[in-house]
Amino acid sequence: MTASAAWDERHDAPIRQWADLALFHPQDERTHYVISPAPDRGEKHPLRTLFQPGRGSDLIVVLHGAIARDKYELPRFEWLGTLSARTENVLYVADPTLSLASDLQIGWYVGTTEADVIGRVVRLAERVRVTRGLGRVLFMGGSAGGFASLMASSRLPGSRALSFNPQITIDEYYNRFVERFLKVALPEYPDFASARAALPNRLSVLDAYPSTARMLNRALIVQNSGDEFHMENHLGHLARQVSLPADRAVSEDGNLEFDVRYFSDGHSMPYRHVLLRYLDLTLTRWDEERIVKDDDVFPLDEVSTERGSTDESSVDVPIGVSASTVAMTGRDAPTKSTGPLPHAREGQEL
Repeated sequence: MTASAAWDERHDAPIRQWADLALFHPQDERTHYVISPAPDRGEKHPLRTLFQPGRGSDLIVVLHGAIARDKYELPRFEWLGTLSARTENVLYVADPTLSLASDLQIGWYVGTTEADVIGRVVRLAERVRVTRGLGRVLFMGGSAGGFASLMASSRLPGSRALSFNPQITIDEYYNRFVERFLKVALPEYPDFASARAALPNRLSVLDAYPSTARMLNRALIVQNSGDEFHMENHLGHLARQVSLPADRAVSEDGNLEFDVRYFSDGHSMPYRHVLLRYLDLTLTRWDEERIVKDDDVFPLDEVSTERGSTDESSVDVPIGVSASTVAMTGRDAPTKSTGPLPHAREGQEL
């Protein structure tokens, strides 16, 4: 670690360098860390993370979605304003896959053939858990970050995933973004099918979750029913594989749970107070059969007080913005089906 720290004005935190993830030890203050790549693992870009120490033994690992690169800078620390008042330990992790090209907007924390970013994230989370003397680990994210949270949790036995509107298989997303990702991150493969075959458990949740009985973690997927594209092409595919309805359902073993509710039309996240409610329930009911129960109330009618609100100190934007306000380019058809555009939240910095 460097003897002195530069300052990150955008995230209001000191920046400290670490040469080796295996030796990483976060400090007792909120800090932006830059962890050097490990050439022996094929890594070429640093891993940037912001650690927000808290009370208690829970660790929340937050993974982000896409970002409009022509408008916003890396690194991206998702939901920083939304979670800034949390008392748990929070680890925000930026996807180094986006550093592969200046126009790459979404990377799903895949990395390259040699550099497995999800594996890197899991090692980071485990390192923080051990060095800080923590216990439970929850991976959390939306859309591409939801995909990554499911994939990361599948590799850490005993962990949990809280995933909002996730992609399930990368090539079921929109052509323009998938093709650019493949060209930049996995150029040695002629097509997605070849890459998926060569990289098992890295490009599809279907590979990491072949059945709920084989899961060593537990996961809650919260899906906006107003997002028809993700309902059909993502949650629907996973639901069919594990023989669950694409609705409010839980597997018999309790390992996988779906909660499908209407938030708004398009690829929209729940509003801030609803997202925090899901987080509280996940932590409170960690070992219960169901996280979301039939009598739980989600005050969706209170959204009018949040629409358009921002947290200027954290550069946060309101959760729940409709896909109709999307600022990203690329209104092309998805790989397999048509559907709404990427959500505006994915194209803005949080």
